[in-house]
Amino acid sequence: MGRVTKKTRRSRKKNRSRSSDRAGRAKVVERLEAAEEKQRHVRLVLRQGDPVAGFVVGLTPKRVELTVLAEPGQVDGVVSVKVRDVVKVRKVPAVLGDSPALGRLTHLEEIEELAQAVVDEAFEEGWPYDPQGIEQLTALQQAIRELACVVRREEPVGTPEA
Repeated sequence: MGRVTKKTRRSRKKNRSRSSDRAGRAKVVERLEAAEEKQRHVRLVLRQGDPVAGFVVGLTPKRVELTVLAEPGQVDGVVSVKVRDVVKVRKVPAVLGDSPALGRLTHLEEIEELAQAVVDEAFEEGWPYDPQGIEQLTALQQAIRELACVVRREEPVGTPEA
């Protein structure tokens, strides 16, 4: 056995830190793969910069792509992050506090409530829901009928062929 010098100690310490970095990166990649497979919303803690949250839409050994929800009326974005910059992967709900997604979900809930109101009013006025007489429906009545099927989560029955 040879002498252990300062240089040898530094070299061994460096090798240990590299192996722990590889193990940490493997764990990050494993969690990202699981999130992509299960379509989970995750928050990535980065070495430098602010955390990024979104759904994993693409994953390579070196990069991960996340969809980032934007304010209602704006286009969602895709953020690409280097895997080596990711320190932790945390599973979080898609809506946190005052995030832009909260406004989007509220907007969608309002649309659903309005759609339900339209369907209710249409049937109170006697618009048909049954498959008999579908040929006599106007385009508006057919659209309301399809909307009713979506709101009630049913399959449309007897929809005429176009």
